[in-house]
Amino acid sequence: MSTPTASGVPTTRRPSFCATPSAMTPWRSSSGRTPSSTPFRPPAWRWNCVTGAATGGWYCWTPGTRTLVPTSAVSLPTFALDTSTASPSLALVRDEEPVAELWLSPEPGAGRRVMEAVHGLLTSVGASADDIGEIVVGVGPGGFTGLRIGLATALGLGQALGVPVTGASSLEALGLSVGEGAPEGALVVPVLDARRRELFAAVYRTAGSGLVEVAPPQALAPAQLAALLDELAAPAWIGGDGVAASGGALEGPGRHILPLRSRGNRVSAAALVARVRAGAGLPARPVYARLPDAEVNRRRAVAAAEA
Repeated sequence: MSTPTASGVPTTRRPSFCATPSAMTPWRSSSGRTPSSTPFRPPAWRWNCVTGAATGGWYCWTPGTRTLVPTSAVSLPTFALDTSTASPSLALVRDEEPVAELWLSPEPGAGRRVMEAVHGLLTSVGASADDIGEIVVGVGPGGFTGLRIGLATALGLGQALGVPVTGASSLEALGLSVGEGAPEGALVVPVLDARRRELFAAVYRTAGSGLVEVAPPQALAPAQLAALLDELAAPAWIGGDGVAASGGALEGPGRHILPLRSRGNRVSAAALVARVRAGAGLPARPVYARLPDAEVNRRRAVAAAEA
């Protein structure tokens, strides 16, 4: 929990079941003011308390009164959601297998219908929110408003239910879908429409059943991404809603672009869980990859006033 100091800057107290200080990896909060640490996986019981302790994007909950659950924590389903694109994805995953998954239609305001979709997803398999054992949320990069909606939903549910919330890269999850069927050592290039004539993109290389990062998630123009792929000079599988926004700039010899209506072009919430299971979990805080529109406009206004 955060407690005020004499200077008025809050500090973070470590919940009793988090890792010992020697085992912690230091992080900083999104505001840059709150020191924090990475907790290990919580024990196989659930906490009925609703007081949360934010640890730089990793979240674990104050114990309160402990209630043992008859089944193991592993057998409880994981709820996952991603709102980085215009078509939010939600999924329930038990152990390693998806139980149910859905996508909302890509229309304005889809992110605001996420909670209604959560209820529908749970109802479809005869489950309730109380059955959720953990939550995984896509942290982007992606649309600013969408990411905030998804993270607020995940963290709010996590606090209310007393379950851990872990982030995962939306582009890595998309990469798993884009790279299905790609041969060993091929490049996998997930791309999302970032507006402003840019793409959110990353480059991975297939390795066994996983991916190895070649170029990190970033915002760049289609021509810049095409030039990067030219430098790498390897067969590439490319997919995502950013392909249509690239205006054909990503086409070329050795580049396999997924068909427009391919399911591989969509971010899968179940794939987020796969990334966490593979040890690629992240703090549950947004990865924007560039300045928000409001900040860009503010800087333009300041520059114009000083000119």
